[in-house]
Amino acid sequence: VQPTTDREGEKTFTCTVCGRTKTETLGKLPPSHTESSQPGDKKPDNNSNQPDNKNTGENQPDNPSGGNTGDTKADAKIPFIKDKEGKNSKSGWDVIRTEEEKAEEGSIINVDMNGSAVVPGDIFDSIKGKDITITFDMGNGIIWSVNGKSITTDKADDIDFSVKTGTNAIPVDIVNNITGERYSILLSLSHEGEFGFTAILSINLGKDNAGLTANLYYYNESTGELEFIFADTVAEDGTVSLAFTHASDYVIEIGEGVEEESGSVTEPAQPEDEAGDSAGKEEELPQTKQAWRPWWFIVVGALVIIMGVFYMAKRKKESGR
Repeated sequence: VQPTTDREGEKTFTCTVCGRTKTETLGKLPPSHTESSQPGDKKPDNNSNQPDNKNTGENQPDNPSGGNTGDTKADAKIPFIKDKEGKNSKSGWDVIRTEEEKAEEGSIINVDMNGSAVVPGDIFDSIKGKDITITFDMGNGIIWSVNGKSITTDKADDIDFSVKTGTNAIPVDIVNNITGERYSILLSLSHEGEFGFTAILSINLGKDNAGLTANLYYYNESTGELEFIFADTVAEDGTVSLAFTHASDYVIEIGEGVEEESGSVTEPAQPEDEAGDSAGKEEELPQTKQAWRPWWFIVVGALVIIMGVFYMAKRKKESGR
């Protein structure tokens, strides 16, 4: 249920495995974030001559239009650079590119996507090979970050950073084989294929999961299996950071340990099994030897009988003489 300026909204999460639900309340929207602005409505800090735009985002930060240029405004779907207070400082991709060109090594540029999802490829090209990090706040506790040092592609494509949770793209039985009864979240990334860089996704899994381990699995559709990718500990505020190099369908399993470690523990068990097999073979050898002994006795016994018959026949002949 979308929030409005008159009433609170509501968001319900349903577990695709056990059917349990969790409901969160979304606060009322301020006047500048109404779902459907009517012509003539005035927005705080906005020039009344500017047309109103529909805002499709939820819980957007307060975006005053006090930019550095006269035509800068917090229109919906126009990304902007956030200042230290998290408000609109400069809007538009051109301004963001200029900020990248001026940025020094080790700097961070924080971009609020403001309802948009696609980042132009040249935004990544501008920081390639540089120790400059740019973050993209998608809203609802989802933030992507990319460092220029991780970019490997010659020319980056436009990237759709949309993230869908609770999808049913992965069969439930495949998920259950890995997660069992542990809590898990299914993620679908909208972009198709490789990013051309490493993108770190920060997502809020809830404070109740703080201290637990989030294991990331990639769904290999060709093999129908989940492949372990990465693990991170859930922070006190409920957030976790996971690394992605390409977009696909994923599962985040939340548990008390790293699945990769438990997997590496079970792998050495294979030599033990092999040793067990060889031990089994060693046990079979005595059984095999025992199986030969009756035949040996039969053969020896037969020879003794035959020799006895010949001996008795010989003595009989001798006595007849």
